[in-house]
Amino acid sequence: MKTFFKKHWPLVGIALLLLVAVLYIFSAPKKDDNAAGFTDMLMEKGVELTENITITQENPDRGVKWVLNAEEIKFSENKAAYSGKDFRFRLEHKDGTQIKLEGEKVNYDRNSGEVNLRGNVNGQTENGYRFVTDHLLYREEKGSIETDAPVKMFGPFFSVSGHGLVFKPGEGTLRILADVTTYIGRNRQE
Repeated sequence: MKTFFKKHWPLVGIALLLLVAVLYIFSAPKKDDNAAGFTDMLMEKGVELTENITITQENPDRGVKWVLNAEEIKFSENKAAYSGKDFRFRLEHKDGTQIKLEGEKVNYDRNSGEVNLRGNVNGQTENGYRFVTDHLLYREEKGSIETDAPVKMFGPFFSVSGHGLVFKPGEGTLRILADVTTYIGRNRQE
C-alpha cells in the first residue's frame, strides 16, 4: 500500500481535492426560490440614499440639462419617482442660460416629467438676478419653471414682488403673473 501512495500520489491528491470540492458544494446552503434577492427587495420597498446624492438628467433634443444634489433621496419602488431633502437644483439651457435653486424638499416624477421644489426656495440666474418663493415646478415638457405662490425677485437696481411666476430659460422670459409691485432705484429685500 505504501508503494501505491508513493507511485500514485498526484492522482490521490487530485481525488482528495475533488472530494473536498464536492462535499463543499453539497453542504452549501440551498437557495430558496421563494426568497427575494437583495435587488428585488430594494425595488419593492424603495431605496433611501443619504449623504449628498447627485442626479443628472440630460435632454439633448431640447438642449436642457439639470443636476439635482440633495442630502437625502428616496426612490420609489419602480424608480419612476424620487424625493429628497435639502436640495440644490441647477438647470442649464443650451443657449447658456443657467439657474440655480436651493430649498428644503424636492420631488421628481419621470412619468410626468415634473420636478417639484418646495420650502423656502431661493433661486439665482447666471447674470445675478435672485428670487425667493415657497414653491416652484419645473416642467420638462414645456421647459419652464412655474409657481402660483407669492414670489420676490431682486436685481441690481430693482426688486419686484407678486403672485405667480413663469420662467422659460429657452426663450429668456420671466413673468410675474399677478399683484406685481416694483421698486426701482434700490435693491429692496423685504
